[in-house]
Amino acid sequence: MITAYLGVGSNLGDRKKNISDAVKMLGEIEGLKVVKVASVIETKPVGGPKQNKFLNSAIKIKTGLKPRRLLRELKQIEKKLGRKKQ
Repeated sequence: MITAYLGVGSNLGDRKKNISDAVKMLGEIEGLKVVKVASVIETKPVGGPKQNKFLNSAIKIKTGLKPRRLLRELKQIEKKLGRKKQ
């Protein structure tokens, strides 16, 4: 298993719940273990269109998943949580 770090953030809806739900969904992926979740901080958006402030965190995981499979799983979580394709 390798150690990886994931950055997570939300600026729409119930931001705190979105992050919490993402962590929960990560923990349900076979071949992936959530090791630690950093504190959540609020940040102002930088650049782009006018938007809400973000809540951000980082997650330490251990996984045996191949990189493309991990990316697919992460994209599925984003989709389930309502992220729109850009």
